[in-house]
Amino acid sequence: MKKILFCIIVCFMLIKPVQSANTAILATVNDDIITSYDFYNRMNMAFANAGLDPTQENIQRVSSGVIQELIYEKLQLQSANEAGIIVTEEEVNNALLSMAKQNQVSFDTFKEQLEINQIDISTLKDQIISKISWNKYIARKITPQVNVSDEEIDEFIKQFNEQTGKKEYLVDEVFYEYLDDEDKASLTELLKSFLEEITEDSNKFAELSSAIPFNKDYPNKKWLSVENYPKEIQDKLMVMQTNQISDVIETEDGLSIIKLVDVRTVALSDEKITKEQAKYRLTMEKIDILAKRQLRDLKDSSFIEIKQN
Repeated sequence: MKKILFCIIVCFMLIKPVQSANTAILATVNDDIITSYDFYNRMNMAFANAGLDPTQENIQRVSSGVIQELIYEKLQLQSANEAGIIVTEEEVNNALLSMAKQNQVSFDTFKEQLEINQIDISTLKDQIISKISWNKYIARKITPQVNVSDEEIDEFIKQFNEQTGKKEYLVDEVFYEYLDDEDKASLTELLKSFLEEITEDSNKFAELSSAIPFNKDYPNKKWLSVENYPKEIQDKLMVMQTNQISDVIETEDGLSIIKLVDVRTVALSDEKITKEQAKYRLTMEKIDILAKRQLRDLKDSSFIEIKQN
């Protein structure tokens, strides 16, 4: 196993226009590098998606999640390359056209919007290549490992039919994955300062949760039963009121602040789940769990250095 070397990244500078950003090495992931140019572009994407202004405070909040996302993408690409996986230019272009369509604009207008937000289209292409590569890797290397037994299917159907009357929670979460104890202490202080601000402006919570890449075993802003969350978050949810925001919660994965958006009771439904549907859901869940575990293992066994900036 290779040694992992982490230095805490400090990003308290204001975002510069990408045209003027240099290409200094910001991080090393095995034999690949992440440059300040990559970082500036991805920060601009995060701000554009969340509708945030690139203030010094917002840069401090978002930078940790952005650098983590870039690291994971390098690991995904490295795995895909080792497996001989290729992403064609046609696949990338089709994905770009699909994004423009989703935004209900022409491709030319879409490119203009990227330029207005100081986002180099090559940055978006890199992100697309990483996602397509990883999906192909999952299909080739992980999906064939997944088996779902008849017993698992029967148990899933039983639990599905027993959901009536149970509570489900809609949660919005700001999550930071820390690197080591020093990083955890720094991020804890950062989240505490953020908590002070949202008492004055609750909209800042939604803005920040949209800007920070969400990298957890459960989805954000989805109706889930309490059992789907880590125990530390379960304990908070059971006593929180609707629209209440928690303090900083430490879990095995990182640091979180959650907002309980709503609670509902699962109503009696005539919907019946078939064995085929149950098998599909179980298969997708297992694939997702194995893919995330694979990515964490890759990170733990790689040389990753984030340079002091």
